[in-house]
Amino acid sequence: MDKKALLSTILKKEECQGILFTNLYDILFLLDEESSLNFVEANPYFLYTEEKGFLIGDEISLSLFPRKRDVVKIKVETEDYIKMGFAPAAKIAELVKKENMHLLCSFHPVEIPGVKVKVVENPLLRLQQIYTDERLERLVEAIRICERVLEEIKKEIQEGMWEIDLRAGIERKIFEKGGDGRPFPARVAFGENTAIPQHIPGSRELKKGDLILVDFGVFKKGVCGEITRMFCLGEPAEEWKKIEEILREAREKALLFMKPGKVASEVDRIVREFFNEKGYRENFLGVLGEPVTPGKGGIYLRPGESSILKPGLAFTLEPSLYFPRKGGMRIEDVVVITESSNQVLTTFPLFTCL
Repeated sequence: MDKKALLSTILKKEECQGILFTNLYDILFLLDEESSLNFVEANPYFLYTEEKGFLIGDEISLSLFPRKRDVVKIKVETEDYIKMGFAPAAKIAELVKKENMHLLCSFHPVEIPGVKVKVVENPLLRLQQIYTDERLERLVEAIRICERVLEEIKKEIQEGMWEIDLRAGIERKIFEKGGDGRPFPARVAFGENTAIPQHIPGSRELKKGDLILVDFGVFKKGVCGEITRMFCLGEPAEEWKKIEEILREAREKALLFMKPGKVASEVDRIVREFFNEKGYRENFLGVLGEPVTPGKGGIYLRPGESSILKPGLAFTLEPSLYFPRKGGMRIEDVVVITESSNQVLTTFPLFTCL
């Protein structure tokens, strides 16, 4: 079912006259924008009806959608927009009254003076996770930029550098190699800091024998590629070689199972049971996989996720093991479900000794 058909179904089911979009990524997807904007750069709202769409925002936000001739643009004065906290509730209330609407639906809680708004489930989240041939090409392009960045930064890794030095290099090269932006700040961890799943890079110096974790993403034409890879400055300790092999095996077990018709939570279960057999279940933190979408909405590879895998769905696959105050390892690939199995889009080596 396409986007308009999904939204029409909501309008009929909920007996509402319009759907109010407040999330930038939802708006970009709905309007087929190949832009890699973020919330700092644009804050529009979008009101969808069966007949037409209304893009509401300040002049700056509206100017970032120059090609949308089929959309009615409604400008809010910038000063008023700022005073309203970038939420043009009053202007929307005027529009709703003018268009003789009585009930709106929205995917997020929002208050509009004098207007009843019903919060409903967002069907576009899972649709965003399904990659058509054209969007898949853009996703592959974003991932190839990630890999070109990795090829460059591995040449710059040297003893004595700080985590923030490497992070700065990654973020500079994202743009140098053709990226439009980054979906999140690059994560870099050295040595014992690799034990912290969401470590914030600091002034930790790189030493011989240190593990190096690099995790970042690239926006390209409205889609987001991601990758996490492990490096070691010199030869890793035997214990890390063992963990490396366990992660490789966990990855392969997941890939063998990731096929159309399988339940998402079962992929996670297979990996957790494997880690349990090896004595490391308590060291596996977080989820095994996330949806490959800018807003991270959609199907996850995690316990309790009853959704069925089907062709076109794109996931990150992130087996990891963490050991407090010692270190940790995580690898992240992007995997797309195909008609009969899956395709791993990331090709950069999982572990590299420097």
